[in-house]
Amino acid sequence: MNFQILADELGKNYNFWNTRTGSEFSLICVNKCFTKYAYSLEIAGALAQAFCVTNAKPEFINRSVKQVYPELWQRRLRKTRLEEKRIPFYGIISSRIKEL
Repeated sequence: MNFQILADELGKNYNFWNTRTGSEFSLICVNKCFTKYAYSLEIAGALAQAFCVTNAKPEFINRSVKQVYPELWQRRLRKTRLEEKRIPFYGIISSRIKEL
């Protein structure tokens, strides 16, 4: 699922967000209807780690973000009709080390 969020809005919530380096924010959501929450949270963390390792390359970093602010993301999820099914849980910021 892709949706847009203003870089200024991300910058207010995540001070390490930098649009000059081509940053991207990937959001991992957990299914609200899932009954094994501990397992799904464990899988979300493992998925974030795998994403960071897989996308690692010279002059490019991936940073996991545990402080995902639900109010920031719920507005975007409402537009995609996924709000009632998903909880924003984990994020990953990917960016170049040098400016573009």
